[in-house]
Amino acid sequence: MQNKENNSNINDANLEVDQDKNVSDIEISNFALSKSSTETKKTMSSKLKRILVGFCILLVTAGFIALRYVHHIFFDIFILALSTIAVSEMLKLDKNKNSGFYIAKCIISLSYVFALYLIYIVSPSILYAIFYQIFVIIVYFIITLFTNVAILNKRVKNGLENDNATLFDMTFDVLKLILYPTTLLGSFYAINMYSTNLGTILLILVFSIAMLNDTFAYAFGSIIKGKRLAVSVSPNKSIAGAVCGILGSIIASGLAFWLFYILKIIPGLRGVPMNAGITFFSIAGLLGGFLVVAGDLLTSAIKRKYEVKDFGKLLPGHGGVMDRVDGLMFVACLILLMMII
Repeated sequence: MQNKENNSNINDANLEVDQDKNVSDIEISNFALSKSSTETKKTMSSKLKRILVGFCILLVTAGFIALRYVHHIFFDIFILALSTIAVSEMLKLDKNKNSGFYIAKCIISLSYVFALYLIYIVSPSILYAIFYQIFVIIVYFIITLFTNVAILNKRVKNGLENDNATLFDMTFDVLKLILYPTTLLGSFYAINMYSTNLGTILLILVFSIAMLNDTFAYAFGSIIKGKRLAVSVSPNKSIAGAVCGILGSIIASGLAFWLFYILKIIPGLRGVPMNAGITFFSIAGLLGGFLVVAGDLLTSAIKRKYEVKDFGKLLPGHGGVMDRVDGLMFVACLILLMMII
């Protein structure tokens, strides 16, 4: 009898342990489901925010392009604002903000933004503007060089260590900001100098190539996934996403050709031979697509170098202005070169 009672107690204890274990398993499962549900909601919220902000960016851009029919200066001011913010975001990456070099870099690079704007405002033609721009870049190089020499001499007088590499590094650092992003974004000023209809067509082409590339790369890349494009630079970018992005650019260019050349909804391409039109839009879509991907990888490399996720927080879900114009400015430069050639 005693053994039976002991066995019964043991069985009851084991049953209680099993019940406790089952309850514990259920609680863990519920916690995991709750956590998964929370993460899903956050992901959905992030995607929705990205879509809404993207739609707002599209509306603002379209609005400033439309304002060209009132006066071209409105779009110039839009590009001036983008250039100023983009350069400011690049300057914020510098970790040594208390040095004389940093102050000089801020003054020189931001003043060039306004100098470039004035060049295209006063120039009678695109070729004159490009000539003036080259001259101003040379002047700014000389100013930067002598400014950095003066700062180095002051450091020596104050007994600070003189690093021979600093002169080259700091001068080159400023020149990088002058060329990227300011001069590349300056391509928009040149495109804006074309006639109202032709300029509008070219601007829509530039923005559509870049935007549809980003949309296709993001949408299809996250679905298809697969092998990574450049793990050391941007682990999240896939080969499939890049290919789909380029395909998106080609589609954008094809749609632009159909709307503006075939349907002529904006009469800016009258007199252009069919072969020339097909060649122009085909090259723009294909090379533009590759340039968007290259521009995106370049900005990713810069962010990885400075250990930041985004250039800024101005555009929720997208980052900063530099995160949005990374490939756009290369496409603008391509379209401008194709028009000049």
